[in-house]
Amino acid sequence: MCVCVCIYIYALVHMYCVEVPHKEHALLSPLPERQQTLRNLDVAFLHWFVSRHTKDAPVLHYCVSKGIVINVHERYRNNIKNIGKKNFDLHGTHEAKTNFMQWALANEVDVYISRNYDTLQHQYKLYKECLYTRYKQKAAEPRRKKRRKSKIPESPSVALN
Repeated sequence: MCVCVCIYIYALVHMYCVEVPHKEHALLSPLPERQQTLRNLDVAFLHWFVSRHTKDAPVLHYCVSKGIVINVHERYRNNIKNIGKKNFDLHGTHEAKTNFMQWALANEVDVYISRNYDTLQHQYKLYKECLYTRYKQKAAEPRRKKRRKSKIPESPSVALN
């Protein structure tokens, strides 16, 4: 498995760096365009990508600005541990959303999503369909009646046996 990961990392580095040698930062779009890309994405899609998708299928992404290969989910989890969930949540306050967007731009999550958008969108659609199917199955199951506790206290002789 280690050999496969090394080959994959080499392929990633080669794919991102061969186009413009010695000018790696030229591969990135200007920051305002990248911010707009993140704003245009559905919040639920972004949350699914960083929390669910990258956990189930680890995403190793070559971060051009840092010059390293990163595991997106590990970076996401570490940032939550360092900052705290309340300060790093897409569904939270304005400050929390800003922290998340800054993290996503710094780790070039938007670049990865834009390059693989069609595949990710298809996987997200399958994920939502799976959730909907589970919800329908659960709703169709007959509900069990809860046992009621007897209002009559047990006699001491029964409790000892």
